Amino acid sequence: EGGGAKAAKAYAEASLASDLLPRKSQWRVYLELADLSKREKQWDQARHYYSVVCSTQPYDAQGWHGWFKMEEEQGENERASMILKNGLRFCEYSELLLACAIKHEERLGGEHVSSGNSIGSGSSRGSRPKKVSNDYVYDDGA
Repeated sequence: EGGGAKAAKAYAEASLASDLLPRKSQWRVYLELADLSKREKQWDQARHYYSVVCSTQPYDAQGWHGWFKMEEEQGENERASMILKNGLRFCEYSELLLACAIKHEERLGGEHVSSGNSIGSGSSRGSRPKKVSNDYVYDDGA
């Protein structure tokens, strides 16, 4: 499986570099690259790809969900909560993200609720952001 994943990743990266892919479709390739990086346990690289997906397609819940699941699986509950919270700002009616938020809060057992960091705290449901600021994307310092 490792060789197949590496070949798929190389193909995806070559597709992006070739400029043959329409710009509006590139985010899906980045989503696949994030998933492949996650499978290879290259967490920082996966975070980078997820941040590209979420900043270019913030109103599509797939990127937010994949990124959230990866962080949650790694035990990064604080980061997972922030990603889910940001995803819900853009995809406030996403059943997938809402269900994840409920389950995540339940798993945390109110651990973040008392500190005001719960997913539901501080979100402004009435106003939707027009674009993604850099506050919502992962910065690996590179």
